Amino acid sequence: MLEVRKLNVAYGRLQVLWDINISLSTNNVVGIIGPNGAGKTTLLKTIAGTIKPLSGEINYMGQKINGLPAHERVKQGIVYVPDSSGVFGKMSVYDNLILGAYLKRDQLNETLKFVYELFPTLHERRNQRAGTLSGGEKQMLVIARALMVKPKVLLLDEPSTGLSPIAVKNLFTSLEKLLSTTDLSIILVEQDVGRALKISKYVYLMEGGHVRDEGPSNEFSKVEKLRKFYVGA
Repeated sequence: MLEVRKLNVAYGRLQVLWDINISLSTNNVVGIIGPNGAGKTTLLKTIAGTIKPLSGEINYMGQKINGLPAHERVKQGIVYVPDSSGVFGKMSVYDNLILGAYLKRDQLNETLKFVYELFPTLHERRNQRAGTLSGGEKQMLVIARALMVKPKVLLLDEPSTGLSPIAVKNLFTSLEKLLSTTDLSIILVEQDVGRALKISKYVYLMEGGHVRDEGPSNEFSKVEKLRKFYVGA
């Protein structure tokens, strides 16, 4: 479905990603873990089209999309989801969702119903200003807004950042429900390694702009597999 091959990325003269290879199949979750500064967010933004790579290929549904601008990738079904800071705080929850539906106006009511069933709290607070929501509710909102375009691939960038343990639990419960009721695929960048390993089927471990290791998520559940990257042992 989505393949990244030998991807190299730089900010000016500073190269930050080297020869990245990852793949994602339909209705699957791929986790990307690693310490801060590993290049995880840069990878997602490059796939989304907001950062141009130096070299390499991004293939989606059998087609090379390197030259496709970000808004066209959204139309194709690839949607980047930032952390909770991505909400429009002065707008209502409802208006945030409508803003996300700009490509699918003809299916608005159907999609709203689906999103509200997935995130009942957003329905309860639909007329409330988004800026007054809790951190967990804001994160639900940015994900829900992305779902309004009926994506095929979600690029989730550290959705648990700054959330309370109960908010993280509720968020990942909603994601599991989403995966069980749709054919959606997800690339998940997540600092909560335990959560990432639980929801992902396959994991890539990044460090210093390189993929240092990869494999089924159950292999990474072993403490020894991660120790050197997180505690330096």
